Amino acid sequence: MDRVIPVLVLLVVLAVLFFLMWKGWKNRQASQAHIPEPPRPTREPAGPGHPGMYVATTYATDPLERINVHHLGVRTNGTMHIEDDRVVFMLDGIDGIEIPFTAIDEVTTASGMVGKFVEKDGLVVIVWTLGDTQVATGFRPRLAHARTEILESLALTEKVK
Repeated sequence: MDRVIPVLVLLVVLAVLFFLMWKGWKNRQASQAHIPEPPRPTREPAGPGHPGMYVATTYATDPLERINVHHLGVRTNGTMHIEDDRVVFMLDGIDGIEIPFTAIDEVTTASGMVGKFVEKDGLVVIVWTLGDTQVATGFRPRLAHARTEILESLALTEKVK
C-alpha cells in the first residue's frame, strides 16, 4: 500500500505529459495547415538510387523548425533518386516525395538540421518551394561518396536554378 499512491501519481503525471506532447503536436500541425501536400511520385523511379536517411523537411529559413504536416517531419530510411525532371524520395513506411526540378531553388550541404547532426557537410539539403512556402529537405546518404555524386548530378542538371 505504501507504493500504490506514488505509482498512481507517477502514472497520472506521465499521462498528462503524453497528453501535452500530443496536444503540442496537433497545435503545430494546425499552425502549418496552410502548407500543401507535397507532390507524390507519379511513376516508379528508374534505377537503384542512393540509399540513406530522409532527415526531415523544415522551413528553409529555420532548419530547427520541423514541418509536421503530410509526414514531412518524419525521419525515416529511404532512397533518393535523381531523374531527368525530378528528385524522388522513396521512403520506408510513408508516402514518397517528388520534387520537380522547377521547384528547386538551391542544393547545398549542411552539418545538421532538426533531429540529425553529422560531420561538416554530411547532409544534402534541397531548398525548394512547396506552394507559397520555401522549405528545405535534408537527406543523409548511407555511402560517403554518394553525397558527391548527388551534388554533381544536381549541379549538372540545367533545370535546377
